[in-house]
Amino acid sequence: MKRILRPSLWATAALYAAAFVYVLFFWSTAIGYDRSWRSFNLRPLAGLAHAYLGGDGLARSQFMLNILLFAPLGFLLPLLFPRAAGKLWKTALLALAATILAETAQYFIGRSADVDDVIANFLGGVAGWALFALARAILGKTAFWRALSNSAERTKPLAAVAALLGAGLIFGFPFALDALDAHRPYGLFRYVSASVPASASIRCDLGGAGAQEEPVYLARTGLAQETAERVLALFPAPEGAERSETSTDGYGGGNMIRVTARDGSYRLTALGDGGFHISVSGEFPEEEESFGAWVESVLPRLAPAGVTLSLTDVRVEGGVAEAAGSAPGVAAERVVTALADAKTADETVLVLGRMSFAYRGGELWISSSVALADPAGSVQTISAAEALKAARGPGTNDSFAYTDIEITSVEPAFFEARGKYLPCYLFSGTAKYEGEAILFECLVDAVER
Repeated sequence: MKRILRPSLWATAALYAAAFVYVLFFWSTAIGYDRSWRSFNLRPLAGLAHAYLGGDGLARSQFMLNILLFAPLGFLLPLLFPRAAGKLWKTALLALAATILAETAQYFIGRSADVDDVIANFLGGVAGWALFALARAILGKTAFWRALSNSAERTKPLAAVAALLGAGLIFGFPFALDALDAHRPYGLFRYVSASVPASASIRCDLGGAGAQEEPVYLARTGLAQETAERVLALFPAPEGAERSETSTDGYGGGNMIRVTARDGSYRLTALGDGGFHISVSGEFPEEEESFGAWVESVLPRLAPAGVTLSLTDVRVEGGVAEAAGSAPGVAAERVVTALADAKTADETVLVLGRMSFAYRGGELWISSSVALADPAGSVQTISAAEALKAARGPGTNDSFAYTDIEITSVEPAFFEARGKYLPCYLFSGTAKYEGEAILFECLVDAVER
């Protein structure tokens, strides 16, 4: 039996190792590897708020996936190496070393390193060992287990109970948090989009943004059909274009309509919240002035009912200067762009987002994030000073190595979470990235919890 079980165990471990490496380093490679875009997060559990923003919850988040990814490692190590990993602390150390090594490697190959991943992977390794201890307690006396593990050691009853509780806690707490979060109208965790280190200079008055009662808005949904028809009236789809409608599981207003030409010359995506993206091949004005005039002429036809779109910027880029990173003498491709802001005369309605236009090489792109929301009660908010405290920390997910951060303004704003627009503070200023001055923004949820 041992001659069959042990080789089978090693074969299983090899398959797991291959899948482990693939998921960590090659999964979703469509985003590519670019060392200039690598990011890191040093704020523990910062990703929890992100997991709940879209309504998916922690049980369906990357945090839970990382736990599940490392659980087999915690189970297999003591089976394969009973002396080196038979004890919990030994397996825990090995799992911690493996996750730190993996996160470091991911950062240097142009992906991201996240302390939340380290925490989740470590918990997964511990949970895997707990499952091993339970299996050893139940099967320890059998010839099958002795042949499989190459050890006669058994888990003591008290240790088995502790292992059961530990595994239940690690695998169960995401579901418990989801249940608690579902019963809180605005969630358990405060959303912070970026980190403002303690060393950052604050060059604006925070006293004017105090705690008060602020409105909450409910996002309009089910607008995909109306939006698609409005865009199609201006840009008719070519004959034979395929049309489909799918559910987006709550994202972007709940549903989505796609209209696509087989040759790729026409692509329209209309979302349930009123947003849309379209690319269409054709001849359109190329000069800055004429393109701006054309955009102004179509804005009323693209605007949702009750919304006014105003042209705010038109510019031409490329065509003269050399393209960044290109060979000497190669000019950047000429592109003309425009932006339009949205507003409404109805003061009870919240309108957010903007519409952008770009035309290059015979192809027009239009992207609209314009969305409407209706009043849905009010909520008590915290002050800007308290919100800034929530943003303090060494790092944040989806951010880069910013330095010399200066906050120069703070203003009230809204952000969308699970179909509701909640009040927040937008801290703006400047920072440096690799020595170059850039704009810096930090959005902090202002709901009092």
